[in-house]
Amino acid sequence: MDLSDMRAEYTRGPLRREDLKPDPIEQFTLWFQEACRAGIVEPNAASLATAGADAAPSLRGTMLAWQRWDGQDWEIYWIDLASGTEQRFANNFIDDFDPVIEGDWLAWRQEDPAGEFGEVYVKMYNIATATHLLVTPHSDPAENLRLEGELLAFVSTPNFPDQQVRQIMLYNAATRNLRAVTTDLDHHLEMEMSGDRIAYTLDRATGPDTFAEYYDIETRTSMSLLYFPPARARWPDLSNTWMFWQDWDGHDWEIVGFHFATHTFALLTTPSTTTTPG
Repeated sequence: MDLSDMRAEYTRGPLRREDLKPDPIEQFTLWFQEACRAGIVEPNAASLATAGADAAPSLRGTMLAWQRWDGQDWEIYWIDLASGTEQRFANNFIDDFDPVIEGDWLAWRQEDPAGEFGEVYVKMYNIATATHLLVTPHSDPAENLRLEGELLAFVSTPNFPDQQVRQIMLYNAATRNLRAVTTDLDHHLEMEMSGDRIAYTLDRATGPDTFAEYYDIETRTSMSLLYFPPARARWPDLSNTWMFWQDWDGHDWEIVGFHFATHTFALLTTPSTTTTPG
C-alpha cells in the first residue's frame, strides 16, 4: 500500500520546498501578508518552538514582557499570546525596568527613587507558580540581564567606595544561589549568555588589553581568547557551538569566531576592510 496516495491537504495549498523563497525574511513577509489579507485575527501572534538535547521539539505560546509608564512610575507587564492573558504587577510606586522573559521566568530591575541611595534590586517571577524572588539581597547597580531558563546572568557594579568594577553575577532560581562568575578586580564591558555558557569582554586590572572570555556554567571554568595581540575585543555573542566578537587588528575592526568543540579560531572578515563596531 502506498500511504502517499492517502495524503490530503487540509490548508489552502501545500507546503513544498521548491515553492519557498531562498531568503527566510522574504518568505516570512510573504506569509505575513497572506495572513493579513485573509483577515486572520492578530496575524502578528506567535508561538515558539525549541528542541532540547534529546532533539524532542516543544511548542508553546510566546510570552512577551515590557515596561510602561502609568503616570506615577514604570511598571512591568507581560502577556501570553496563546491565551491573550495580560498581567501587570501590583502598583508599588517603585520603578521597574528592563524586563526579560524566558519560559515561565521573568526578571527585571527595580529601583526605589525614594531610597537613601536610589536602591536598585534584581527580581524574578515565576509565571506558572506566581513565585516572587529577590535575586540581589543588597542594593547594587545592575544591568544587562540575560535569562536562560531558571538561570539569570547580569552585570553588577558593587558599591565599593574605593573602586568602580563591573562583575558578572549568576543566579540559579532553582537553588536560590547567587554567585560571582568573575573577579571583583576586572571591569567587564559586555556580556551575553546562551545555553550553559556566558560570553563577555573585560578590562583586566593588570593591563590595558580588552579580552574576550567565556565561562562554562557547568564546570565553573573560564577561558580567555586572544586572536589579535594586543587584545581589543568588544561586543561578544555566542550560540551552542560558536562564540563571536569584534577585535581590533591594529587597522580596523574584524569579526572573530571561536569553535567550542575544536577550540579553533576563524577570522570571518577580510583584514583591511572596515567592519562597523557593535
